[in-house]
Amino acid sequence: MLIPKQGECTLPSRSELALASLKMTCAVALYCLVHSALASRRVKRAARRIFGTSVCNEFYRAFFNAQSLAGFAALAFYGRRLPNRDLYTCTGTGAAAMRVLQASGIGWAIWTAREAGIAELLDVEPLLEQRAGQHCALPDAQGPRMGETLDIRGPFLACRHPLNFAPLPVFWATPRLTVNRLVFNILGTAYLVLGSLHEEARLKATYGPAYEQYVRSGVPFFLPDLRRLR
Repeated sequence: MLIPKQGECTLPSRSELALASLKMTCAVALYCLVHSALASRRVKRAARRIFGTSVCNEFYRAFFNAQSLAGFAALAFYGRRLPNRDLYTCTGTGAAAMRVLQASGIGWAIWTAREAGIAELLDVEPLLEQRAGQHCALPDAQGPRMGETLDIRGPFLACRHPLNFAPLPVFWATPRLTVNRLVFNILGTAYLVLGSLHEEARLKATYGPAYEQYVRSGVPFFLPDLRRLR
């Protein structure tokens, strides 16, 4: 029989867990604050004044995406270094089912990105348009394709903010839930819902009657109604 070394399996105390949860809360709040600030119109206008409209139209979304990924990676690394404790661990068939749900969230995000325009989301299309001498504007928010008329397809038929909903199955359908992961999931979910409310206001301001018509069509705000995909 293997005997663990002294202190190897020592669990953190309640005070250590409470402090770790507080640190995790502050770290997530900082990430959300930076993410929201860089997505705001005020910061985008300031960036245009400093770097010029052409540069911002070409590179701002690429910068925004890069800092989002870097910030999330830093947040995950920081969370792993904090004292933690398992709340539950699921194995076998249950774990496999949860992985399927997580994969469905990733698939939903990819499908949504394709409908919204992957090239635009990754800043490829605006960059090519600008290089070709065509005018391209920095988008105010993520949403369905908008023009003179609505072009609603795919996940945007099921809910108005499918890209913000996509992380939820990945967050919650985890076979191993820890205290710090629970803190992150709660705050992350709240941020995605609040961010969708803010994004909704920007989409209404940008597209006006076209988006109002989309809202009145009965498409749910956040939680998808999969029956509408038929």
